[in-house]
Amino acid sequence: MSGHAERLAHLCVQRGVSFLDNEDAKNGEKTPWYDRISVDKIDIADANFCVLGQLFRNYQVGVERLGLKNQTVENGFHPSSTGILTFDHLTAAWKQAVRARQTKLLASA
Repeated sequence: MSGHAERLAHLCVQRGVSFLDNEDAKNGEKTPWYDRISVDKIDIADANFCVLGQLFRNYQVGVERLGLKNQTVENGFHPSSTGILTFDHLTAAWKQAVRARQTKLLASA
């Protein structure tokens, strides 16, 4: 993974993390989004096992419910059409972000 693509993936995923945090807060979710994700199953290339797929049972359903139609790349839910940011880059970044959140949750319990 190139350094630039890796940094870009982490930046986009951090935007997605913040977006999902805000959605949880707005909707009064009792269980945080990251606690509803199976880290080992995250696969951004799979509509059912990507982050949105795990939260909404399907990527497209998640995009529609969250109103993300034109914001999937910038929030790390889909790779860029330029090929700089790939499914693999995003999968690795999401696994790291979710694992960090889940670890933080366990440490504070």
